[in-house]
Amino acid sequence: MNRLTPNNRNSAVRGLTLVELMVSTTATVILLGGLASAVLLATQALPENSAELDGIVDAGEAIGQLTSELLCAVSVTENTAAAIEFTVADRSGDNSPETIRYEWSGTAGDPLTRQYNGGSVLTILEDVDFFELANQVTAVTVPGDPIEVESEEILLTSFTGTGHLVSKRVKDDRWHAQYFNPILPGEVLRWRVTRVLFQAKIDGAATGTGLVQLRPADVNMKPTTEVLAQLPLVEADLSDAFEWRDFIFPNAAEQLPGDGLCFVIQHVANSPSGKVHIQDGGVEEPNIVRLQSNDSGGSWNVQDQQSLLFYAYGTVTTLVDEEVVLFYQLTGVRITINVGDGGDRVETSVLLLNAPEL
Repeated sequence: MNRLTPNNRNSAVRGLTLVELMVSTTATVILLGGLASAVLLATQALPENSAELDGIVDAGEAIGQLTSELLCAVSVTENTAAAIEFTVADRSGDNSPETIRYEWSGTAGDPLTRQYNGGSVLTILEDVDFFELANQVTAVTVPGDPIEVESEEILLTSFTGTGHLVSKRVKDDRWHAQYFNPILPGEVLRWRVTRVLFQAKIDGAATGTGLVQLRPADVNMKPTTEVLAQLPLVEADLSDAFEWRDFIFPNAAEQLPGDGLCFVIQHVANSPSGKVHIQDGGVEEPNIVRLQSNDSGGSWNVQDQQSLLFYAYGTVTTLVDEEVVLFYQLTGVRITINVGDGGDRVETSVLLLNAPEL
């Protein structure tokens, strides 16, 4: 076996072949070309003048100092869009926190200043065109007593027709009513109607008048004689074709879940008072039904599987667990600085480790 000895080791080192040398040279050229492109792109991304670049660098240094100190704030004593004063843990060994204040006057061209423990006000950034501190705040809450809350207006129930639609006159002896009992979530304490819509049109000379009333329903789904609220129905306000007419009841009495209501369309004068649109047959919903009186409201007849075309809107009252706000915490601050007229804007955000109370 041949072994390398100290005398022949150097002679055993092999030189590069021509092919290897060409490959190495090509790779070097490609690498240098990539570096040159990167340098060119970076150069193009820089501001065109050194003054602007200096302003960005200075703004970055100022933001860096502010964020590094604000990061460790344990309390905040002043907090506006252009000034913040806060304390940090003891740095001098006297067991007292240190107070730091940053402020900008709000006037373009004025400096951003820093004050430490009430000492001299020092400029840390000249010629500030814009400076803003935007808070990120979190509310600390505890559960309170449940409170009753009335919802926004919602659709309680409706029937818009599926076929075999007919018209019915409203006249001196013939009144119409619609029973409905909305299906409500179990947490609802009370509900009330805010408005009712149904389809109506004129009938003849358009001189009739009537009333649209809200009435409680009895156990047979028929309207009682008690009137909870009423609005005028003026035939002259209707059109020649069926249109949705809106009747708003701002102060109707509240109802308990399971209680049904009726809205009654009754004639008052100058018969007829118009026509209403109904579906005659095929109405299977158990909580809606049409009723008709042929003796001016003296008695009411249930019209099986019939319904007026209608919408009933209202509100519901529920119990809501109230949250009581104990205090607010400053959890973060977004800092924006613009140096010099028309200079580039520098922005950053800092999360406060101690989330001091505001």
